[in-house]
Parts: sequence; C-alpha cells; structure tokens
Amino acid sequence: MRVKVLMVILVILLIVAVGVNYGNIRDIVTGRRTFMDVLLGRPLRLPADEMRMPASPAENIGEIVPIGPEDAKVKVVAYLMFTNPCHWATVETLRELAEKHEDKIRVDFVNVGTEEGAKQLNEAFKKSPISSPHSCMAWVSVNGKFEFELEGVKGKVQLSGPIHPGGPVAELLEKVVRRELALQEASQQQSAKPAQGKSANDQGNED
Repeated sequence: MRVKVLMVILVILLIVAVGVNYGNIRDIVTGRRTFMDVLLGRPLRLPADEMRMPASPAENIGEIVPIGPEDAKVKVVAYLMFTNPCHWATVETLRELAEKHEDKIRVDFVNVGTEEGAKQLNEAFKKSPISSPHSCMAWVSVNGKFEFELEGVKGKVQLSGPIHPGGPVAELLEKVVRRELALQEASQQQSAKPAQGKSANDQGNED
C-alpha cells in the first residue's frame, strides 16, 4: 500500500516538474538551449531567422507616402512609427479612407520614430491639446484636431492606437471625415451666396 502511495506521489511530482519546466524542455528538444544552458541559466539562443528584425513597411504594405491633393479642404495626418508592424493596420485604414473620398481629402504620414517626426507630433499636441493621453504611439488628426464630439457618441472621440480596417475606431474616423467634409461644403456654399448676390446687384445697377 505504501509503495502505491509513493508511486502516485512520484507521478504527481513528475507531472508538476514537467509543467513547471515545460519551456525549458521545449527549448532543449527544439535545440534552442542545451541541458547545460538550462542548468547554468544561460540565455535563450534563438535561430537566425527568429533573430531577424521586423520587416520594413515597404516589404509588407508598400512605401508609406502621402495620398490625395495638397489643397484638399480636409487634411488627415497620421503620427505613427513606420517600423512598428502594429501600426501598419492604421496605414491600410487610411489608404481605404483616401480611396473612398478620392480627391476630397489629403492623408499625410509622420514617422514619430524619427527626431523630426517626434517634434512634429509635440507641436501638433501644443496646437490641439488632448484630455487623456493614450500610451500607444499612433495618433490621427483631422484638420489639426485630435479630439472630436460626435452625435450619439458619449464623451470626446480620440483617433488613436492601431486603427484596423472596418474596426470601431475606423468607423469613428469615417464619421469625423464625413462631418468635416460636410462642414467645408456648407462653408463654401455660404461664402458663395454673398458673391452671387453682389453679382446680381451689379447687373441691376448696369441696367
């Protein structure tokens, strides 16, 4: 009876030991570390392909360049780190947005991974302060603003973090851009009315 109890205890201890050291066992089996590496606490030795730095954006999503006319009434600026794959989704989202509103908006990209890009972001924040900073180094401004109030949305909207195509933040971005386009169009129509009235008056005076 005592032998059976000891056997059960040994099996349990073996299972626990395997569970606790599963990572080390896996590393030994895959050749990442030797038994002596584990005993001496040596660091993990990754294969060359796993040590490769993340691919550049150009290899995955193409070169990140501005989109749309420079004189567009609605200007969207994305401040992100070009080499961070986490933010490439934001680039794709903005490309889709620019394609949807062709020739109506301008999309620019600023690489905050550079000294100049980080400086531009800080300057932009000074012009348009934000109420609650986000830890993610990815921000999108529309006509110089980072925060917006939208009908039906509680609180201020910030377009920050990775923005995935079709995601909730992408939908908010679409609403912001549509509203800005509508405001610009209304402003143009309002400006055109006095000019039209003046032309009519001038014609009447000539008669």
